[in-house]
Amino acid sequence: MKNKFFKDWKKANDFLNAFIDDHFGLYLSIPSPETAYITFLPEDKLSELIPAEQACKLNERARVYTEHVNKFVEKHNLLGDVPDNFPMVVKEALIKSKCEAMLESYEKVYKKTMLVALKQYLGLRIDYDKLCESPKDVRIHIRFSTLNPGVFKALASCWNTSSGIVEAVFEVFEGSFDAANEYLEFMYEEDYMLPSKAWDRWTMKKGMDFGAALNNPFRRKK
Repeated sequence: MKNKFFKDWKKANDFLNAFIDDHFGLYLSIPSPETAYITFLPEDKLSELIPAEQACKLNERARVYTEHVNKFVEKHNLLGDVPDNFPMVVKEALIKSKCEAMLESYEKVYKKTMLVALKQYLGLRIDYDKLCESPKDVRIHIRFSTLNPGVFKALASCWNTSSGIVEAVFEVFEGSFDAANEYLEFMYEEDYMLPSKAWDRWTMKKGMDFGAALNNPFRRKK
């Protein structure tokens, strides 16, 4: 299915759906005592994986979404000011609390979450509806299958491996982008060519029990 905003990016729907499902949340940075930035996706991870030629269009759509959220926040005065004399740790906790309340208020007003709204602004609403209409186990399968075309190729290039190995890692980690990416990064840093060879050292790094080390999921795969 084509995306009306990303006409030249054939895998936009696959990639963006999977990335948003795995990463949407509150990301807070405070570069100075007077300034706090809030984003809903980890911009560093996203910028590493999207095609460079699509960055401008993605930034444009993100800007439109941000303007929509800012208008909502200003209209309902949801965030307000945080007293300067509060300790930084208290400021962070207060900002996060206000943001969580903002998410809840948005859902009450618009009858949808901010995640759904973001997908709409990126032209992904049809895919999102399909996921929500499916039973949970089918939904997980669909989400995993949408990763194959878009994310597998990007990660294979990032970690200098094959799409088949990336797919095997995703399958073992049940479609979790973060877990699969972390394992692929570990393989790359430790010079393991096959995921089955890295498993023993991985379980040691993660402090898993001896049984987990023996029960290598990659050796069970045909």
